[in-house]
Amino acid sequence: MREATKINLIFEVMEPDIYGIPQMVREEKNQVFAEIRSISAAEFYNAGRNGLRPEFRADVFFADYDGQKIVELENGKKYEIYRTYFRDDDMVELYCQERGATNG
Repeated sequence: MREATKINLIFEVMEPDIYGIPQMVREEKNQVFAEIRSISAAEFYNAGRNGLRPEFRADVFFADYDGQKIVELENGKKYEIYRTYFRDDDMVELYCQERGATNG
């Protein structure tokens, strides 16, 4: 494994407002170690065809991932997890794009 980086996996806790519309009330962060990797050319083009703008892939131990949808790097920048892939070696690949980033 390459050098591990600390990241936060973030789960947004939602609760309905007085009109029943879900609103984010707080974030629950789980700090884990990840290996940050570049996106392959195939992933970049396939994701782009679906309106996504991939930035990087974070490989984490599968037990550390519990369906979170946001990754926060050490610099405080947050990214959206748009796809996951569970590997046979107890790792999960988290494919990330800048939050709110879409093509077109």
